[in-house]
Amino acid sequence: DPYGRHRLENGDWSAPENLGQSINTDGNEKTPFLHSDSRTLYFSSDGHLGMGGFDIFYSRQHEGVWQSPKNIGYPINNESNNVGLFVDLSGKKAYFSTKRKGGRKDYDIFSFDMPAAARPEQVALIRGTVADEAGAPQVDARLELTNLKTKEVQRIGIDELDGRYTAAVRVSN
Repeated sequence: DPYGRHRLENGDWSAPENLGQSINTDGNEKTPFLHSDSRTLYFSSDGHLGMGGFDIFYSRQHEGVWQSPKNIGYPINNESNNVGLFVDLSGKKAYFSTKRKGGRKDYDIFSFDMPAAARPEQVALIRGTVADEAGAPQVDARLELTNLKTKEVQRIGIDELDGRYTAAVRVSN
């Protein structure tokens, strides 16, 4: 999760974990956004090499390790402070907050088409309800989705009241 924690088998959250020197610098990192692909992290930093103020960076997790961040580039980043990036589910559109010349004196929200290199992995949204033959919710069921190519198993949480579930799953190429 964005707080550096992970879900324990008993359902509790672990203590926060620092993401390490590949992400964190002696400067400031803020406004993290982990895309629904669970492998692409976007954040703002004034400690990584940038174009001025806070720039937007992205990093991909590979085998549990965050790779060296990459600057999302110009014209998105410039001499202004660029923070609060949000990427839509498709990975094609992004939104962020910045103070731009010609804008008001305060922060404004801008959008842009995400550069191909910075796009997250493609995901699909799956949702439904686990129910018995009579339509009664089955809240004590266990729902798992297995990627037949990678053999990766993803456990999907089921709402304890109505049996509904929603999950973002990576789509293999």
